[in-house]
Amino acid sequence: MRAWIPTLLLLAMGCSPETSFQNNTGDNSEVEGGGALEYSPAELIFEDLTVGNTYSQDITFSSVGEVNLTVYEVRVISSAEGTFYVGETEDLVIAPGTALPVTITASLAQDEPREGTLRVRTNDVEYIEFTIPMIARPEGYTGDDTGDTAAE
Repeated sequence: MRAWIPTLLLLAMGCSPETSFQNNTGDNSEVEGGGALEYSPAELIFEDLTVGNTYSQDITFSSVGEVNLTVYEVRVISSAEGTFYVGETEDLVIAPGTALPVTITASLAQDEPREGTLRVRTNDVEYIEFTIPMIARPEGYTGDDTGDTAAE
């Protein structure tokens, strides 16, 4: 019953109780001794994709500092026609000197190239939040059109 008293008090005062949790992925510049990140590749390029098939590629996050690196979020934030996908990831805690891969998938709905963007948030003060470009090109594609503009 004691655990409910603060909640009941807040409700009586017209306040709504907190019903969800979100990691603090904001400004980490005050963090001392945060993790240190290296990642590879710098961009994800999927070549020679057959329409309707799914292809995968890993991006590897390495902890190169003296303390654990935490990757709070890896999320596709732009993806033409849902071309790119990354599964839900919990916080990835990477010990110093080790690395973890995260798999990104791509599938083309049409025989045209597509672009997307992957957002990453970490506890590395130099890489608090950054983006990684992604490109998916169909089999035999040789043009310069990356799929983000309409044909003339």
